[in-house]
Amino acid sequence: MKRNKRQLKLIEIINNQDVETQGELMELLSAAGFPTTQATISRDINDLGILKTLTPNKRYKYVCPPDEKENMTNKYNNLFKEADSLSIILGLWRIKNKYDENKF
Repeated sequence: MKRNKRQLKLIEIINNQDVETQGELMELLSAAGFPTTQATISRDINDLGILKTLTPNKRYKYVCPPDEKENMTNKYNNLFKEADSLSIILGLWRIKNKYDENKF
């Protein structure tokens, strides 16, 4: 639970501030009530898929990746819109559409 709250705060900080280093993140998280270590921040960055990007003023800052959950939801919604039929076989979904080469 503590980890989830810390990671949510980390995302909030990155979305609202230009943060250049893990040291800055450590200070900001500590000020927000989440004292932590550089190693923990490094793991959180990897777990969350946080990236560094070059800003217009030629400095690097951390950014959150696009919301993968939302992207996957859109992909599944589009898949089901294209479906001609749906069936469940042994607990697996079988989706048939006009592009399906296996006609059975």
